[in-house]
Amino acid sequence: MKPFLKWAGGKYKIIDRILDALPRGEQLIEPFAGSGAVFINADFDEYLIADTNADLINLFIQIQTEGCEFITYASSLFLAENNTENAYYRFREEFNSCYDIPRRSALFIYLNRHCFNGLCRYNSKGGFNVPFGRYAKPAFPEKEILNFYEKSKRAVFEVADFKLTMNKAIKGSVVYCDPPYAPLTVTANFSDYTPNGFNDEDQKVLANSAKTLTLSGIPVVISNHDTEFTRLIYEDAKIQSFDVQRFISSDFKNRNKAPELIACYGQTSQNIIFETTKQLENTMIKGGVGGGNTITGLRFEEKTDLLQLLAATNGYKVLDSQIGKQILFNSKEVARCYRKTIYTNS
Repeated sequence: MKPFLKWAGGKYKIIDRILDALPRGEQLIEPFAGSGAVFINADFDEYLIADTNADLINLFIQIQTEGCEFITYASSLFLAENNTENAYYRFREEFNSCYDIPRRSALFIYLNRHCFNGLCRYNSKGGFNVPFGRYAKPAFPEKEILNFYEKSKRAVFEVADFKLTMNKAIKGSVVYCDPPYAPLTVTANFSDYTPNGFNDEDQKVLANSAKTLTLSGIPVVISNHDTEFTRLIYEDAKIQSFDVQRFISSDFKNRNKAPELIACYGQTSQNIIFETTKQLENTMIKGGVGGGNTITGLRFEEKTDLLQLLAATNGYKVLDSQIGKQILFNSKEVARCYRKTIYTNS
């Protein structure tokens, strides 16, 4: 499910990668809430979602506590006559001087959907300063907000610094961090998500906090740009790297793919994706699942992949007694067994 907010660096495009990286747990903790893409797509019993952006968290709480009444109220701003430059700047000025939380929260959704590229940026005085986006007909995301409302029944939302939030992790918690990204270049820094920004020292503190939690057996997963700096501060983590198309620049010709990474701390299992039966066979022949490793997060493109696995697992035992139910899917579909242990070396 897509998040209801447009968001710079939103995680919906790479949600499968992130879900594959998250180990099994009872509670998901997110110190950087963002659009909520991971929260609404992950499957945990409980959630602690925090951020230093009070506007964002207050909006989430409004949806959680007021539900359909707030959704109806917020939708009233999405009128054709409000999709003009004059109306936008009038509402932006109102937002910056508004202290009524329900009104400010409704305006936040309006601004997010009408501003340039869904940016969330504040000036040094704390004023929202993103220009008008000039979209033909911004849609009110009612279905997405209703989905968020249902999921929020299992969540706690807090305005808090990432250090305070991570300190609340206990056994059974899994922490996912999506901080403001380290810049790819000196001139590319974007840290005005909150008035105080997020600098290199903050990035280092976050990495150290992740390492500290692993000493208590709490796994931490962090997303960021793949740079020399992030490789250095995440040197104790397992790294997955890939390219992602991002859409922030106003110059369409320069909207290139950006190198990103996922840093995994304290995970004892490895996630393996088999996209074809041949890859599965090659892995078995090479002993790629040996050495006592537990394999999780398996993905099968066709039912025959799983049948081939079960036929080839000499010396392995199937741990999940419900496996028979999990393989009942169409050959054109994808079966994702996230955080389900399939087999291990016996």
